Amino acid sequence: MADPVQGKFEVQTESGAQTRIVLEPEAAEVVAGGNGAAGDVVVNDASGEEVVRIGRINEYQGSSGPQPGAPIASYTGIRLRTSDGENLVQIGRRPSATTPALEEKDEIGVVLGGKGFSARVLIVDKDKKTRILLGQDHSDNEGRFIIQSSAGKKILEFDPDTAALYVGGGDNEGDVIVRDGGGNDRIKLDGGRGDVSVDDEDGRRLFLFDSGAAALYVGGTGNEGDVIVRDAFDRERIKLDGGDGDVWATDVKGTRVFHFDSGAAGLYVGGTGNEGDVIVRDGQNRQRIKLDGGYGDIWVDD
Repeated sequence: MADPVQGKFEVQTESGAQTRIVLEPEAAEVVAGGNGAAGDVVVNDASGEEVVRIGRINEYQGSSGPQPGAPIASYTGIRLRTSDGENLVQIGRRPSATTPALEEKDEIGVVLGGKGFSARVLIVDKDKKTRILLGQDHSDNEGRFIIQSSAGKKILEFDPDTAALYVGGGDNEGDVIVRDGGGNDRIKLDGGRGDVSVDDEDGRRLFLFDSGAAALYVGGTGNEGDVIVRDAFDRERIKLDGGDGDVWATDVKGTRVFHFDSGAAGLYVGGTGNEGDVIVRDGQNRQRIKLDGGYGDIWVDD
């Protein structure tokens, strides 16, 4: 055996052949295990129940398992649990998909919370203000993802109950920007203006909903725009053709019953098997003018 180091504490096997625990004063560290044996650190509560374990962790299925008392999986990690055996925190590599917390094999994961316990992860800034929250918020809503400004106001929140993502708030407007592989802005939801825009790969604005003007613009220079509305059977029912400048609609049989032809400056209403009418109403919803496609009549009420 090597010469003893002053202040060093060692625990060896009964024969003294193997060192199992070392307290190293110069490195200020405690080493458990080695020389062919794995080391564990276990902390028990006042009643002798394990509440903290660092090292080898066994997962048990209980009496209904293949062998009562035998572990169904073992892995190396850290586990914190209550005195009645409910896991609170699990960190480590799980080599078996039979363990309940993680589904994939050979996955390294962190599991917080468990039966009867909700989990929360807080990331605070240098001023001890919460900036990021994962898990249970202060209103006991679970599954939240929240980012707050330095003033403590929510600027991003994901609500799992409504599957909704909120961006901006508290005097801080939100934007959602999607960039391509070249770092170019392609899609933008502008929370300050209330606009939605899409650019093509050449930077041309192809889609813009302008909330200030309540206007939708589709297409741009060198790239004509179309608006197509399909039914539940994926059939085109309405189309605004930016290339031809036409607007048309079909009935359920596929017959074109409405067509504005910009080239001929003509409006066509009705089609085979489906007569067309043009009706004009006044402010009290009364019919004042009617072009009747079935009878070929035109009439006007005073």
